[in-house]
Parts: sequence; structure tokens; C-alpha cells
Amino acid sequence: AFDSRLRQLTLQTQWYLEMKDKVKELLEEQNKIVTDEALEKTVRNLELMDPKKQVKQILMQMIDDQRVEDVIAILGAMRNRTRQEVLLSFDSPNDVEVLYKIYSKILDGEPVKPMLEQQLRSLEQLKGQEN
Repeated sequence: AFDSRLRQLTLQTQWYLEMKDKVKELLEEQNKIVTDEALEKTVRNLELMDPKKQVKQILMQMIDDQRVEDVIAILGAMRNRTRQEVLLSFDSPNDVEVLYKIYSKILDGEPVKPMLEQQLRSLEQLKGQEN
């Protein structure tokens, strides 16, 4: 009786862990789809606007709101010509400081590198708990 219950509990635990992984994978996939679609729509709309008068102001506001990673993603998703027009609109001394901030974060591997480092730390913590 005990062996039977232990086997049943083991099977149920295994099933739960598999379902948990599947649900997590599905949620991550859906999150990526929603994020990608939102980025695509944002870029498409920004590309219809005046680079100097509108797009620059929007990006500057996003930077002021501490959303540099979003600005990096938007600039990266833009067509080359549009991105060039937007970047050329950053022509004041203050704008150069903003561009420096953007490019510094790009060189630091943001927004991807910090997330990867956090995941690696989490895995190391789990590994430490197993031992």
C-alpha cells in the first residue's frame, strides 16, 4: 500500500512539474508575442511621424522616464533610413549627452545582458540549494 501511494505521489509530482513548465513556457511565449507586437506597432507609428519634431521628443520623454531600454529597442527595430533621420535630429549639446547614455547602455549589452545575468545568478542559487 505504501509503495503504491509513493508511486502515485511520484507520478503526480512529475505531472505537476511538467504542467508547471508547460504553463511557464506558454506564458513566456505569449509575453514575447505581445511585446513584439507592441514594439512593431510603436515603431510603425513613430516612422509615420516627423523625426525631429515628434519622434525625438517622444524618445526624449521616454529617456526622462527611465525607459532607455525601450528607446534602444525602438531604434533597433526602425528602418535604417528612419533611424538615421531620428539620430541626426539629436544635434544639440544636451542631445549628445542623451546619445552617449543610449550608446553606453547598448555597449553594456542592455537590455538583454542584465536579464541573462539575473537568470544565471538564479540558476547558480538553485544549483547551490541542490548540493
